[in-house]
Amino acid sequence: IIPHFLREVDYLVCTEVDMKFRDHVSMEILSPLFGTLHPGFYQAARKDFSYEHWPQSQAHIPRDKGDFYYMRTFFGGSVVEVHRLTLACHQAMGVNLATGIEAVWHNESHLNRYLLDHKPIKVLSPEDPWVPQLLGWRPIMKKLRFMAVPKNHQDISNGYCLRGRFAACRVFHLS
Repeated sequence: IIPHFLREVDYLVCTEVDMKFRDHVSMEILSPLFGTLHPGFYQAARKDFSYEHWPQSQAHIPRDKGDFYYMRTFFGGSVVEVHRLTLACHQAMGVNLATGIEAVWHNESHLNRYLLDHKPIKVLSPEDPWVPQLLGWRPIMKKLRFMAVPKNHQDISNGYCLRGRFAACRVFHLS
């Protein structure tokens, strides 16, 4: 699949299936590797980030480390970099699984660990993936580019679809 992507596209933008684009997203987001600040933590102190703090976990981030808390809902980069990221996270989740460990925020914990070790070239604003149902409207918001589709979490939290899986990467043609 990687040779196919390398021939067909330059960048992959990864998002979750329950997100809806509401406005134009253009090429300014693209870089070899980008992450998006989590809207629930963009003003929080590092001590309040919900990093994985269990040292035995492959996603562990010590309390005195980390610059930002990234959300799993919107990240991406070049095909090569996204492949490295997803492969590293998949392998780390496999090690955790083999030892009976599951990170506190599943794949998001592993994404944050990866982005701590491999700094993204661009860090996107939490304004892009704002969740107004949970966070209300704040002065920081100028334009909602994409947002969560309302859903009943009880209907989908069957222990599989919200645990340990990276969302499918969608390929977008950006103008």
